Amino acid sequence: MSKSTIPKPREKEFLPQRRRRRRETAIPWGGTVKSYAVAVVGPAGYAGAELVSRLLRHPRISDVVPVVRDGNAGRPLAELLPRLGGLALPECVPFSTELLRERSVGLVFLSTPPEVSLKLVPPLLEQGIRVVDLSAAFRLSSTEEFERWYGIAHRNGFTVNGNYLPRVPNSPGRAIYGLPEQHAEEIAAAQLVANPGCYPTSVLLALLPLRTAGWIDLDRGIVCDCKSGVSGAGKEPRLETHFVEVEGNFRAYNLFRHRHTPEILEQLGLEAESLIFTTHLLPVRR
Repeated sequence: MSKSTIPKPREKEFLPQRRRRRRETAIPWGGTVKSYAVAVVGPAGYAGAELVSRLLRHPRISDVVPVVRDGNAGRPLAELLPRLGGLALPECVPFSTELLRERSVGLVFLSTPPEVSLKLVPPLLEQGIRVVDLSAAFRLSSTEEFERWYGIAHRNGFTVNGNYLPRVPNSPGRAIYGLPEQHAEEIAAAQLVANPGCYPTSVLLALLPLRTAGWIDLDRGIVCDCKSGVSGAGKEPRLETHFVEVEGNFRAYNLFRHRHTPEILEQLGLEAESLIFTTHLLPVRR
């Protein structure tokens, strides 16, 4: 091939910095699909920031409302998340169901600790707002198991529009364990979705097909040897997540007492003696 026939490399294309705010989005085969306004409670944490970043780029999301529970209300989100400065970031607002309804928010993501999620879910559902909770507050079907592993009081249920709604997934009610590969149809219609934990997601995606097909010899047991980066521990500073402790190191932690254990056992339908679940901290961000 001569030099004259060699195609020139295409110039690198960049996404526009300002998001398009449209109530409807064009689709290739003609027509439009509806766009949605959503809110993220706890946008400044590691999980919340990642979620905001993805939602701002989603073609079906018309508005992202960052909700804070502290003195940051009124501050531009760019001040809390400078790494997202290339995007058109909205202003933080305080938690208020009335304000969310005014902004036409129909779905709220809770990137909050379990004890906070337990308080925020009832008023949101009372207003008919759907909720995806990223904490462990609604992942287990046994409140006793939840209280034993997390040390947080968990009432068995609460009243939503006059109806009994258990606070647990997989019980009669509207809360669903949010693994799409396992509960896609139920998630689509759920009012309350319990987002799976990080380790359980990795384990379940690998083992659910094998468990369903009956290809696992439970008499021999299952070993789940898992690793995660430092951001999985959250933003709260602790000795074991300091740079000097983590850099160049690799260590197991929470052996035989990691909080994700009952979640994995329940979703796989296993007894505790069938599973060895160990977690390790890698000296990386994620």
